[in-house]
Amino acid sequence: MKKDNEITEKVESNTEETVVEKDKKEIEEKKPQEIVYDDVLFTELDAAREDFHKFYNITNIFKWIFLVIVFGIILFGALYLSKLENGLTWMLISSGTALALLAIYTVLMNQFKKKRIEKYFVVYYQNICKFVFDNKYNDVINNPKTGIEAIEFIDSNIYKDIVSVPSRNITTYSFNNTNMKICDCAGQVKTKKKIAPVFVGKMLISPNTYNDDNGIIIYYTCSKELALPPTKLDGINKVYDDKKIQIFTNNEKYTKTITRSVKIALNKISMDDVLIDMTISIQKGKTYIAMGYDDSLMIVPFESKFQPGPTKDYKKQLLLASEIAALLNDKGGFADEEK
Repeated sequence: MKKDNEITEKVESNTEETVVEKDKKEIEEKKPQEIVYDDVLFTELDAAREDFHKFYNITNIFKWIFLVIVFGIILFGALYLSKLENGLTWMLISSGTALALLAIYTVLMNQFKKKRIEKYFVVYYQNICKFVFDNKYNDVINNPKTGIEAIEFIDSNIYKDIVSVPSRNITTYSFNNTNMKICDCAGQVKTKKKIAPVFVGKMLISPNTYNDDNGIIIYYTCSKELALPPTKLDGINKVYDDKKIQIFTNNEKYTKTITRSVKIALNKISMDDVLIDMTISIQKGKTYIAMGYDDSLMIVPFESKFQPGPTKDYKKQLLLASEIAALLNDKGGFADEEK
């Protein structure tokens, strides 16, 4: 009996130790992992984010202090000045003055905030640009405040009924002797209740040597809920479909454009948690590559530290997309894929 008790106590002790170790492990896993940046551009970028975040918090504190002061002036007018001779007049004057000061403060502070956030955006986008566009590219020019015209997105013939295309952060560059541009944008349609996005990501636009009125649409199959496949496919034949890509066109000679070299380049790109889906539209004289990205890449970080992983993925994916665009302009030649 004594031996049984010893065995039971030992088993219970081991079980408790296992539970404690498991709890410790779960706590460690839940702790935020310290981010170590391996590029000075990322360090500078996150320093700018931290600086703006502190500024934003300070302005919020001042806003509440100012609101308390304004409320105090109005309350003072209501409780004290209203009891004086011509009290109603004095109360209205004090309240009007307080509200005018509040309006002036709000306008000035909003202008100041706008300048500070634009300053942060410039640092953010230009540092990302410097990291992504390395010596494989030429003539790189980035403008965070500028985007593309809505008609350029509409002319891709990927999505129908587009009513608005907000865009920013355009970068023009040359790759393999082909001039290209890429920007952040969203294609939006009007529903019964609101304006809704049918695409969110990056749009690459490049010239090509394709000379047929029937365009070619190549879609990378994706089963994720976040996927936003092309919607302007009515009356277009599906001529190719495997587990990875689908090709839609009414051009019976499309294989003269989708050559072996192009197929090899197409198969280099794979969808993942950052690049949700992708559509390549080959129209007469122009190629459009709509790269649907996750929020982890598209949203500019504010409260949380900058996560470099999605940007590193984007750098590799842009290189491959640029290779495809150059091949479709008959000026290809494969770029060495980064490991």
